[in-house]
Amino acid sequence: MLKRIASKPFALFKSTLALFAFVLQPVAANACTSFVLSTVDNIRMYGRTMEFGKQIPTKIGLIPRGYKFQSKINDEIGFSWTGKIAVIGASIFDSPAMVDGMNEYGLSGGALYFPGFAGYKNPSRSEEERAKEINQVDFLVWMLSTFKTVEEIKINLDKVSLVGTYYANMDEIPPLHYTLHDAAGFSIVIEPVDGEIKVYDNPYTVLTNSPDFEWHTQNIRNYLFLSPFNIGTTTIMGQELEPFGQGSGLLGIPGDPTPPSRFIRALG
Repeated sequence: MLKRIASKPFALFKSTLALFAFVLQPVAANACTSFVLSTVDNIRMYGRTMEFGKQIPTKIGLIPRGYKFQSKINDEIGFSWTGKIAVIGASIFDSPAMVDGMNEYGLSGGALYFPGFAGYKNPSRSEEERAKEINQVDFLVWMLSTFKTVEEIKINLDKVSLVGTYYANMDEIPPLHYTLHDAAGFSIVIEPVDGEIKVYDNPYTVLTNSPDFEWHTQNIRNYLFLSPFNIGTTTIMGQELEPFGQGSGLLGIPGDPTPPSRFIRALG
């Protein structure tokens, strides 16, 4: 299981670039698996897969400090802000919206698909309230360009109102949830459910797709028997028996591509 250990932000800033993995498969599914790996010299690296059944034009780009952002709410002007922190990551559709990124303080994160469970607040008709609204595609880059740690994010979420908006490039209202990790080794998951924002501490550093994060953490209990060590010999009816070979401790680990199974494999 991954450990929470401190890291060097600048080294993390450089190393994470190697872990952006965008895997496009010809299947009618949208799947993601994210995780954090720790090196022997105490550097934490964030990585993820992205398997979409359609092409998502993606570019690696740098957004400098002082960049002016403006979130659109169904063609109306929503929340605007000026980035305080430089961000590097993977943007989509030639826009500053990022599906993955990391800032110069080592805060990293991604937006993952959350179908059937994402429940956004509806956009307001009030121009005054809309000025605080940010769409679900811009939400990640707002956090990365504004904050240094996950604790700062948690205490400042009331500064914006996350709403669900139609995204023409994907021809849908993208259902998303978010994973964030900072240089000190702390991680959180943010999920929009029934119009509210739920925030979970994530000591496992793993996230996949639906169901919600709380369900995934309970599902771990179904796999407490898994072990990186081989099962020892057992005596049955006076006969000493031993496993056929290596890997017996992981016998029973789920191998299918569903989000719950991917969560357990990434955690293992």
